[in-house]
Amino acid sequence: MYSCSKEILRMEAKMKSASTLPLLVVAVLCHASVTFAQIQWSQFTITENFPDATGVCAADFDGDGDADIIGGSTTAGLRYWENVDGQGLNWTLRATLDSFVTSYDLLPADMDSDGDPDLLTWKLDAETIVWWEVADSGSTWIPHPVDNFYNIREIAVSDIDSDGDMDVIGAGGWEVRWWENENGDGSAWSTDIINGRHRLANTVDAADIDGDGDMDVTGSDNTRTYMFWWENFNNTDWLQHTASGELNDIVKVKTGDLDGDGDIDLIGSGASSNLTWYENVNGSGDSWNPHVVAETWYAHELSILDLDGDNDLDILGSQWGRGFTWWENTSGDGQVWESWTIDDSLDEFNGIFPADFNGDGRLDVVGASNTSNTIAIWFQVVSSDDITITLLPATDPVIVTPSSSFTYSATLVSHLTQSVSVIIWTEAVLPNGTLFSPIIQTPSLPFTPNTAITVPTIVQAIPGFAPIGEYVFRMKAGLNPTAVFGVDEFPFEVVPANAAGKH
Repeated sequence: MYSCSKEILRMEAKMKSASTLPLLVVAVLCHASVTFAQIQWSQFTITENFPDATGVCAADFDGDGDADIIGGSTTAGLRYWENVDGQGLNWTLRATLDSFVTSYDLLPADMDSDGDPDLLTWKLDAETIVWWEVADSGSTWIPHPVDNFYNIREIAVSDIDSDGDMDVIGAGGWEVRWWENENGDGSAWSTDIINGRHRLANTVDAADIDGDGDMDVTGSDNTRTYMFWWENFNNTDWLQHTASGELNDIVKVKTGDLDGDGDIDLIGSGASSNLTWYENVNGSGDSWNPHVVAETWYAHELSILDLDGDNDLDILGSQWGRGFTWWENTSGDGQVWESWTIDDSLDEFNGIFPADFNGDGRLDVVGASNTSNTIAIWFQVVSSDDITITLLPATDPVIVTPSSSFTYSATLVSHLTQSVSVIIWTEAVLPNGTLFSPIIQTPSLPFTPNTAITVPTIVQAIPGFAPIGEYVFRMKAGLNPTAVFGVDEFPFEVVPANAAGKH
């Protein structure tokens, strides 16, 4: 990481012979970090042929360093797509499990403690919790049953007993229950009831609500207005606490530090209620202060995450028949929220899951729609001002002849909020509108927040066969042509040799 000292990093850029590039001088700038502006989104459809798609999740299931996707359907089972190019633009269907009709809950987790992600879910028609061992780079799937559970509504995964492996918690029927991963490898399970008096218990999550170092459990039922948390006493005794009594027909409860004060808060949504987060006032879970995020917002899925990269927690949610939305924690402490629609064009958009599918350091969103049979990704569109590029030609206007050259300087200033390796390339739009790209291209260069690259003199050669006419010369910086952080351009004209002096 660079500091605001006078350290200067010099890197020699190896360019094609079409251009001469001197040393790139990378200087450290001492201004404050610039955060991203309002996020724009670009949809990329993986499939429109997955009937009744309901659930979706993402993890690096094949171990190649990028995020892959698993989708679930209530009629078509499970499917696994590999992120072939690591940029989220080339997907191959690697596995199909038609007979395992599944739920909305698809949870990537290391259930056997072998260091790679597995899949926890439940079988819809058998009411059985199952984890799938994903082996052979995702080509082999081995099912391991956890337990039968009547009228399952939601499951979650967490290390409830703090022994270093993943356990399972679930809400269903009249119960909230947890299953201990006895051997740590998912081969044997024992179960215990957390609460057995909740009719239609329908949502569950886990976090250290009281700050005592162990996992507590949150939940509700959809016949009451109450949101509960259960205090963990040695993983065997559980004391119920009421966090709220203001929501109607509660369907989802999630946990996270929404005000950034170091303790765990709650957020809940009901079928006819506001989307509301509850401030854990003293950090012990015995006093809660409600804050409305959105009025009458019925969540099907909720995620608590830092979507815009500004170091506070935002909210991502999907709603029956109304697409999905994210709420920006604009004040950073949960007091002020701004809502942004990601997509509302697809009806019944159910499962959503955040992951970085193109390796640009930003969270994208994958979603599943059961009415359009679709699995699609919404990429965070890279803002063109994340890296400011300034090109200055030595003469203005730039008029050259074939077999000559022009000279320009380039300055690139990073406004990125995290370190990213980028490539820099130039291209030209020919007189007939054809794009010639790249003319030159650097190797991958590390860009840290608040850095700059200055190239004082660059000579661009004009080949002897260059068509006569008006051109556009352009420089870009980014990960690839679909993830461009910055761009600048200027026009130039190629004229016949005998006409050069007339301009």
